[in-house]
Amino acid sequence: MTLLGSMARPVFRFAAIGLAVLGTGVAVLASAGALARPAVGAGAPAYQVIDLGVLPGDVWSFATSINDAGHVAGISTSNGAARAFYWSQATQMIDLGVGVLPPDFLTSNLVISDNDEVVGTLMSGSHTHAFVWSKASGVVTDLGTLSGDTDSRAIGIDGAGRVVGNSTDSGGQVTRAFVWTATGGMVPLTVPGATSTVASAVSEAGQVIGSYSVPGPPPTAGGPFTWTPSGGVVDLGTLGGQEGWASAVGASGEVVGVSSTSSGSFEMFSWTPGGGMKDLAPYTGSPLFVDAAGEILGQMGLAPYHAFMWTSASGYVDLGAGSPYGMSDTGQLVGNSLDGGDAWTWSHATGWVDLGSLGHQSWAVAVNDLGQIAGASETPTSLQDAVVWQPVVDTTPPTINGAIGMTVVATSANGATVRFALTATDDLDPAPVLVCTPASGSQFPVGYTTVHCAASDASGNAATASFVVHVLPYTGGGGGAGGTAVPNLRLALTASKTTVAPGGETDVVATITNHGTGAATQPHLLVTLPSSMTLQGPPVTDHGPGCVGNQSIDCNLYYVPAGTTATVRFAVSVSGSGTQTLSATTKADGETDSSDNNATLSVTVATPSPLPMAPIKPVIAAPVTTPRILRAGSTVVVSFRVSRSDTHKPLLAGRMICDPSIRGHVIRHQEQFKNGIASLRFTIPKHARKAVLKVRLTIRLGNVSTTRISAFRVR
Repeated sequence: MTLLGSMARPVFRFAAIGLAVLGTGVAVLASAGALARPAVGAGAPAYQVIDLGVLPGDVWSFATSINDAGHVAGISTSNGAARAFYWSQATQMIDLGVGVLPPDFLTSNLVISDNDEVVGTLMSGSHTHAFVWSKASGVVTDLGTLSGDTDSRAIGIDGAGRVVGNSTDSGGQVTRAFVWTATGGMVPLTVPGATSTVASAVSEAGQVIGSYSVPGPPPTAGGPFTWTPSGGVVDLGTLGGQEGWASAVGASGEVVGVSSTSSGSFEMFSWTPGGGMKDLAPYTGSPLFVDAAGEILGQMGLAPYHAFMWTSASGYVDLGAGSPYGMSDTGQLVGNSLDGGDAWTWSHATGWVDLGSLGHQSWAVAVNDLGQIAGASETPTSLQDAVVWQPVVDTTPPTINGAIGMTVVATSANGATVRFALTATDDLDPAPVLVCTPASGSQFPVGYTTVHCAASDASGNAATASFVVHVLPYTGGGGGAGGTAVPNLRLALTASKTTVAPGGETDVVATITNHGTGAATQPHLLVTLPSSMTLQGPPVTDHGPGCVGNQSIDCNLYYVPAGTTATVRFAVSVSGSGTQTLSATTKADGETDSSDNNATLSVTVATPSPLPMAPIKPVIAAPVTTPRILRAGSTVVVSFRVSRSDTHKPLLAGRMICDPSIRGHVIRHQEQFKNGIASLRFTIPKHARKAVLKVRLTIRLGNVSTTRISAFRVR
């Protein structure tokens, strides 16, 4: 797992810096839309969304980090008070016992290491302090600040337990990067001549990257730096300009970032311990990650943002609309579209995959090396919950359908051309590959030939099946057609039930008996279902390749020798009322007597006795707000659709009681209940930013009432 403190966050910091310092950035970034987006890869994995819930008494939560064991750190909040949590499948959500920064997932970041240590920033009175929590001890350690400072924040932790962050003076003017250890305490990272240093990320191996400032007139000068436990602080320099910053560090020690040049332009750079700083390309987007192959990934453009990949061979490649928030050591990228859409993930193997949500919108911010993704999703019953997207491991092979033995009559001395209709289905792959040898349509010699079939899905799971084709000797008459030996088919239909309740099922058996003197070649059973009957699964036949169709069903029986019987079995569900009838007919080449080739089957749908009438209750649907995003000081309309419990049609009568409130104070409002819509209009107080708006709606119908409580986050 990549622990970059977390690299899910610098997308906002560095994007903002880049647009501020690059005067011509709008024109350059606007051209990003012309880049080609790679196609979505085949065999993209499926994901199960796990809702982590909230801490008791809270209304929403957000997962900000996930380690390689699938354990999660995040925040849970109610009415502006935020708490840090730890989650695992075994423990579920644990309150760490510390209040953290107000609920803004862009700054309230908590990072969890593979050793189950969580770092973040806690509230200490009116100040903030970095902290570390250990699952092993259950103890929160306040890391304090550097000498003379009042505030500190943790941004990450490496594999050895070193905590990296930034410490700030009381005026917020001077920031100093630090490394903290249990034995050595908090130690500043100092660049000679610099007035401030800011750490932005730390790798699993403990390599820290950041930026520093030096005194000078605007614009502020400075550059990138890196620190390692063995080498200390190294000033990376610039590409000849006055400023630059480091934004990503790779497992091999490669650092990428942005630097100005002597001409005043900005370029993306790469730095390695052995090769120093190298100018890569014009600054078109903010580099956020570097993978093991040296590919640089990041964000470019103005809203709507796009994710990009850069390589020396291909340059900038547009990966699609969306902002990347996190990346695994394996190069899997996650993010969201920032336009009210769903979270997504991207990798070379799968391409772009929409992760979906439990409600209207979702956010993915961290991913581990197993492909487990952490973030949050709106849900039908809450503002948003922390979630984990769990990859579904496909270990199930495809199923080969229709591998049934066949008997046909040779059409010449060389045998017969045999066609069969096998299919392959899979629980995850919609198009598994099926290959049969010999293939359908091949020439089969007289005698017995085994057909071998193999199916495989996108995950490499495979299945095999075989069946025998028996080609009878050539008779010169097509099994009796045109000679004295002719087939004569008789059809009969039976059902397991002839009376069912509405929607009930019955099993149907069609029996086709050849009581003629010759074999029936190319016999077919044709079944017609009325609209009130629905086929339940594919029919099963003991002759031929199988059946096709749903309402009009054609079963190819291929060959029925004289004196033998073929059967076709299928199930139907029956709706409607009264008597419902299906019809069937059979035919074969050379048959001259069709008098007993037709049959019908009737099923009676019995009307059940009426149930006692239940009292009619109001049913209140989820609210709709106008505008969708609620902001302090704005006038909003909250509408609820109210329906009858018996017919689900709009409730046209009843009394509406509604109490919108913020922090327990009821807001003055106007309310209306008309044509099944309960609505209220009010103005959100200007001081309610980031508060939770609660709307309690009661609809009373006679002596029966229904209440729904909804919560909304005010921005």
